[in-house]
Amino acid sequence: MFYLKCLWKHDFGSEQPNLIYCEFDGARTELRKIELYENGQCGVVTETFLTGNTHLADIAIPPLEGINADPQFEARDITAAEFEAAWQACQP
Repeated sequence: MFYLKCLWKHDFGSEQPNLIYCEFDGARTELRKIELYENGQCGVVTETFLTGNTHLADIAIPPLEGINADPQFEARDITAAEFEAAWQACQP
C-alpha cells in the first residue's frame, strides 16, 4: 500500500475539496479517501462506506509525476501514520 496527500488549487469554493488524502493498493486503486473542504467539512469513503459526495475513483491513479504535471495539483507521498491521523480526525 501507499499513500498520497494532494492539494487541489481551484476556484470552486467549498463545493470541491482543496485537500485530498488517498490510500492505494499495489495496482494504484483507491482503497480509502479523505476530502477536506475550505469550510472545514470532510468526506471519507471506503468500498463499503461513504460520507457526503466523496467517492473512490473507478480508474487507477497516475504516477505522482503525472498528477503533479497538472498545475492545479500538488501531490506528495505520505506515510501510513500521516494518513491514519487524517482518517481518524475525519471520523463521525
